[in-house]
Amino acid sequence: MENKDDSNELLHMHKHLALEIREKRKRAAELDIANKELVFQNEEKEKRAAELILANIRLIFENKEKEKRAAELIIANKELVFQNEEKEKRAAELIIANEELLFQNKEKGKRAIELVVAYEELAYQNREKENRATELNLANIELIFQNLEKEQRAAELIIANKELAFQRDEKGKRAAELTIANKELLFQNEEKEKRAAELIVANLELAHQNQEKEKARQVKLKNERTLARAQKIAHVGSWELSFIDNILHLSEEACRIFGCPEGKTQLSFEDWATLVHHEDLDFVLQKIRESRESLTETAYFHRIIQRDGTIRHIYSESKFEFDQENKVVGLYGITQDVTGIKLAEEKIEFEKNNLASLINNTNDPIWSVDTDFKLITSNQAFIELMNKITGKIIAKGNNVLLKDLGEKQLGQYKKFYERAFSGETFSEIIYTESPAECCSEVSFYPIRKAELVIGTACYSHDITERMRADKEREKMSADIIQRSKNLEQFSFIVSHNLRSPVANILGISNVLKGKITETDRNKLQNYLFVAVEKLDLIVKDLNLILQARSEINDKKETVYLPDLVESIELGFQNLIEKEEVKIDADFSHLNSIITIKGYIYSIFYNLISNSIKYRQPGRSPEIFIKSDIQDGKIKISFKDKGIGIDLKKHGEKIFGLYERFHMNIEGRGLGLYMIKTQLEILKGSITVKSEPNVGTEFIIELPA
Repeated sequence: MENKDDSNELLHMHKHLALEIREKRKRAAELDIANKELVFQNEEKEKRAAELILANIRLIFENKEKEKRAAELIIANKELVFQNEEKEKRAAELIIANEELLFQNKEKGKRAIELVVAYEELAYQNREKENRATELNLANIELIFQNLEKEQRAAELIIANKELAFQRDEKGKRAAELTIANKELLFQNEEKEKRAAELIVANLELAHQNQEKEKARQVKLKNERTLARAQKIAHVGSWELSFIDNILHLSEEACRIFGCPEGKTQLSFEDWATLVHHEDLDFVLQKIRESRESLTETAYFHRIIQRDGTIRHIYSESKFEFDQENKVVGLYGITQDVTGIKLAEEKIEFEKNNLASLINNTNDPIWSVDTDFKLITSNQAFIELMNKITGKIIAKGNNVLLKDLGEKQLGQYKKFYERAFSGETFSEIIYTESPAECCSEVSFYPIRKAELVIGTACYSHDITERMRADKEREKMSADIIQRSKNLEQFSFIVSHNLRSPVANILGISNVLKGKITETDRNKLQNYLFVAVEKLDLIVKDLNLILQARSEINDKKETVYLPDLVESIELGFQNLIEKEEVKIDADFSHLNSIITIKGYIYSIFYNLISNSIKYRQPGRSPEIFIKSDIQDGKIKISFKDKGIGIDLKKHGEKIFGLYERFHMNIEGRGLGLYMIKTQLEILKGSITVKSEPNVGTEFIIELPA
């Protein structure tokens, strides 16, 4: 039910995120409308400016009539001032609108962060559930230990019963000795006539013996009562079977065990056999036959059915009784009601099988270790994991700190076990690379006997997919924020850079519609051509940017870096010869990569071009290119000894669109922006190190 609630909560958060994205799109559309309105207002301004230019041209043309129209010109100038004030007000309103849009984007960023926090809270709740499940497993293991203790106590009770039976045998022997004494007394009485003189002495001795007998009888009765109480407490009854009359003599507790009516302490063997469970009768009779044939003691478990239909489990043990001539005259033994023990054993077996089924029905490894680092118990998942890592089958009693685990993992787990042996309950995130990349959350729970920690129970849960999902969510959130910033920057640059040429074209066009001199017309047409060329250049730049950011359709292929640099050198051949450019390329560690050739060519071309363009005056350019693989990633560095960049001043803007840092050198500020955009599409990155008048180094990093 909790998982369902969590899923509903996650679905609700996804809906909330979708709503926020729609709100972002709506606000972006509103921004687009505001930008269009601003362009329209600028167009109006440019129209009015064009009208002003036309008015001025007409004013020059009509200078001869200036005296007549002086008053009209003053009025026109006042109106122009008023219009300019209106334009400034509208520009201020647009600035306020843009600031409000920036504030809204910051709020979106905050909401994205809140969503990430909500995901982390959900992950924490799932870990809490897993911890509770592990605690339940630990409780079951403790219950098994308690049941084992009960079995040991039951075994001790059986031994005590056997000791009691042995004492009874001793009493029987003493009773036999008393019988012999009585026979001797009778023999003495037969000779009383001969021993008349000794009669008084004999009578006194007889009286004394009678007193001793009475004492012995009282002791016997007391012992029998004690035995009966002990038998009742231990649920152990005694019995004797005479082979002469085939009658079974039962003690009071034996009667209670067999369910006989009170006072009925004798049963025929046939009546007793009817009490044996029909499924166990053949087994019991076979045991008795084998015992009589071999004259050996016997012991066995079987069931009986009492008169009221109750089924009881009993344990029987018997010995043969011999007469003075060493002939078998009967059997005697004990019967113990072990129903409680049997039911407890069945319950323990059920719980043991249930627990084994439970822990083996999961792919998560579960195991327990004693303080000597030896395995107490485990599920199949743990055995398979250890076999996969070490190539060995670990069994109960084996040391779990196998050398095949590796030195790092061996030391790590030893510290964790020792923390648990100190009484600490904790969980740790463990990352392994072999035999496969895996991230696990391992929990340790001390096992206690009284106040002493005797081991630890361990539970491992694979959270690799969860960690990957968390990273993917973080990446998606960062991507959404970055895309929002890019959209904001792009819309601002587009509106800013397109405004000027479009306004110029509209203004000049309006002037050209009027009556002007041929000289002025030619001059304005030249201005118009320049504005159109500037607009065309901006549109081409925007098309190039949009094309780079569109979906990748080109297939990846093997690109040989020496051939790539040679191809670029051919394109710059005249410039290289003129400026005596030296390109030193070292591809000895890595001479080819698998990538999109068009993108990597553009990146190399722009970086080499920049190194040549921004060279030190009066000094031949030197470019050093080096490729390598480090930490599983491709790294390519471009280093020159050019004029450099002041990163303290321009570091945050270096990869921005239309950002220029050397105004004395021709450029549009598009190259580094395109390089960064193309590398992001290739899942790569670029960093820069630079110092003015020393040189610059760009470091490209791509996935291997």
